Amino acid sequence: MLLGGCERGAHLNEQGSQMAPAAIQTPLRTVFSASHCNTKGKAVRLSRVDDEQGAALLIGQLSRHLLGRRVELRPYSLDSENLYLLEMGQRPTAGYTVNLAGAEATIENSRATVEMVWGKPAKGGFVAQVVTSPCLVFALPKGRYDTVSVVDAQGHIRASSP
Repeated sequence: MLLGGCERGAHLNEQGSQMAPAAIQTPLRTVFSASHCNTKGKAVRLSRVDDEQGAALLIGQLSRHLLGRRVELRPYSLDSENLYLLEMGQRPTAGYTVNLAGAEATIENSRATVEMVWGKPAKGGFVAQVVTSPCLVFALPKGRYDTVSVVDAQGHIRASSP
């Protein structure tokens, strides 16, 4: 009986009780970022791209305002990784940013957690009065997770995606 539990990846403590598996780190990287990404609405959103058709639609969305030019994503492989588009939502001025906080995500209990740094203009600073919609596309290796959650520095979930 114990052998069967071990085969499924169960972890046992000193008393022989089952423990939750330890969190693991997995690499992630930025594939694209911009201060304006044609986002509609103010909500923060996270979307997964896992096929070439989705990647083509993503590039089209990010390129809409470029008058015939197309954005270029850094190299990626949809055979081994998924792309995620994190949209910060529309913001009332320039100076808002979203960036990866580190080069790794944490996978625990079938959830990948990605920490982001959410930037905003300095209070009282001079900024352009223009609507912006910052975004970031990041690559995460395919793995043992069903959900991806994006969190801020305080650990608050800002967005999730299957």
